[in-house]
Amino acid sequence: MKYYRRVAVLAAIGLFLFQSLALAAGAKLLELKFHSGSQHDRIVFYLDKVPSYQIKSSADGKELIIDLSDATKEGARRLSASGKRVDQIRFEEKDGHLYAHVKLKSAWKYQVGKLSNPPRLYLDVLSEPAVLPHDSVQKDDSVQKDGKTDKKPQVLPKTNPLITETELAKGLTQKNYVYFDPNGQVSAYFVFADKSKYRMEPVLDNGIVPGRNAVSDIARSYGADAAVNASYFARSGEILGVLKMDGETAGTTYIPRSAIGIREDGTVFFGQVSYSGYIQAGKVSLPVAGVDAERGENGLVVYNHWNGRTTGTNEYGIEYVVQDGRVTKIQQGNSVIPEKGFVISAHGTAKDALSGLRVGDAVTFTEQLGEPWDSAIHILGAGPRLVEKGKINVTTNEEKFGSDVSYGRAPRTAVGVTKDGDYVLAVVDGRQSHSRGCTLREWAVLLKNMGVVDAINLDGGGSAELVAKGEILNSPSDGEERPVASALLFLKK
Repeated sequence: MKYYRRVAVLAAIGLFLFQSLALAAGAKLLELKFHSGSQHDRIVFYLDKVPSYQIKSSADGKELIIDLSDATKEGARRLSASGKRVDQIRFEEKDGHLYAHVKLKSAWKYQVGKLSNPPRLYLDVLSEPAVLPHDSVQKDDSVQKDGKTDKKPQVLPKTNPLITETELAKGLTQKNYVYFDPNGQVSAYFVFADKSKYRMEPVLDNGIVPGRNAVSDIARSYGADAAVNASYFARSGEILGVLKMDGETAGTTYIPRSAIGIREDGTVFFGQVSYSGYIQAGKVSLPVAGVDAERGENGLVVYNHWNGRTTGTNEYGIEYVVQDGRVTKIQQGNSVIPEKGFVISAHGTAKDALSGLRVGDAVTFTEQLGEPWDSAIHILGAGPRLVEKGKINVTTNEEKFGSDVSYGRAPRTAVGVTKDGDYVLAVVDGRQSHSRGCTLREWAVLLKNMGVVDAINLDGGGSAELVAKGEILNSPSDGEERPVASALLFLKK
């Protein structure tokens, strides 16, 4: 018996030591992302946790060495970077340390910092010459309290904003807005379009819901002079909000959310919109759970040509292909979508309710958004509202947005109009050394200061991106362009 107790004790000690070693294990570098913009080059180190670090530069300022203590790059993806200021990056593992050697094209100033959720370390190489000699060591002096980083904020003097203006084309103007407050620097970017020379349209990547692409690629494929990221979206590309293009629905929501409506003559309006759809087959009337969306349990979804060639569904439902108001085919899943028709896809109780439907039977699909939305040729829903009739009106609580959108300073995107009805696309950078981002209210105030009288918030965070004349005007916070599902474009008339 003593022998077994001794074995049990040794096993427990071994387990404790193993867990202690596991907890003490260093960070793993998972991936490197890189963006070269007009103001800086940004390298983002994605890790499973952020280690303590030191950074120093060579005597000539042309090489930065980041010492990531107790870190490893084993299994990491994409470890290269080269841009306007960064020449190359190489890694060296030595004595339990991971060293990132960043070779610069010239001696530039730099800033380094931490980000969380997910854990990241960023290095911004700025468009300012370094002051030499520059051989001091910058240590991570943040203190951990209750799992959060506590660092005394740098207080900067409040200054008048710096506004620069560039004519990109006749009727198309870029404005940059930079200011300082106690939270740091804020950098925002705007493109104004004359409504008499440009039209504004929401579009999908490759013209269909499934799939995502960078804003710059979407703008290029449509020949747009300017573009921003638009709707909230799922990983599949499914639109999370009301989206209507060329008079036909491509995305839905049943929560009243802010949207912009575009009439055929190019005039726009703003407000809250929610979707209502029904399928009528004989005496059976069923609500539509979504359009071009993932089919859920006991749900009924309608797929039209915006979803692409097929529904992409599994075999656990039933699908009815409808053309000219009648069922032309019935099958279990992944049906071909007719160009001038739609597919009803039902599961569970919805499937049971339609069990009597046969080929040749009449079907009616009714959609309602209410006026003036029903008469709009394009609708882009996102939210919340930011500016209404020249006044700040942030409707976060009314529209039931979660903390991921509502709170804190972040990169943000918006669409608005001036008092003359001209269009405005806007982005503010965030989570970066040159721009701390904005709260929703700060974003609304900034838009109002730039002459915007009506505006709604669009998807933000790492998706926030503004492109004009083929150039990315801002610096996406991921360190590279994030693939998005939809974009809002300025196109010449």
